[in-house]
Amino acid sequence: MALLREGELEFDFGPAWNDSAIKFDEDRVYQRARNALEGTKGVDFVGVFRSDLILVEVKDLRHHRIENKKRIANGDLTTEVGQKVKDTVACIVGSVRVRSEPKTWRRYTDIMLDNQKQIKVILWLEEDSPASGNLSVRHNVLKNELKRKLKWLQVRADVQCIKTTSSDDLNLRVRYLPTTKSG
Repeated sequence: MALLREGELEFDFGPAWNDSAIKFDEDRVYQRARNALEGTKGVDFVGVFRSDLILVEVKDLRHHRIENKKRIANGDLTTEVGQKVKDTVACIVGSVRVRSEPKTWRRYTDIMLDNQKQIKVILWLEEDSPASGNLSVRHNVLKNELKRKLKWLQVRADVQCIKTTSSDDLNLRVRYLPTTKSG
């Protein structure tokens, strides 16, 4: 099991992940790529769930609904996630090519190259309850938009959050961490 934190959220990747989940944007493979090429971005978590490669980008927009409303509506959020996925895939492939971490990353590239296995991109989106409309409908719209933008990679896209996700779906438990008040 891996217990990883992103902002004020804690992700508990259960046994089905076989200790493969990592905080990608803190890994040295990503750090090297980012330092070499300005503007490189990466997803928050990468891991293997069962035999599929999972890329997770976390966005905790709680208490920031108004300033993110336009970002979500005009597609900027899904474009940002798509670009992070693109850069993550490039980092993983590059790390195998230059043999910087062959054992760790070779497993991921093997999955990418195997058409029998899935690559799944999850936008983990925590936000205040929408003023109107159904959260699952909103997530479905974002999921379809993300899937369309990532069609080039033939991924399965999904949008998840604590309110709508069963921990059994991905052998993953997520919880809000207590906020710390400063000053």
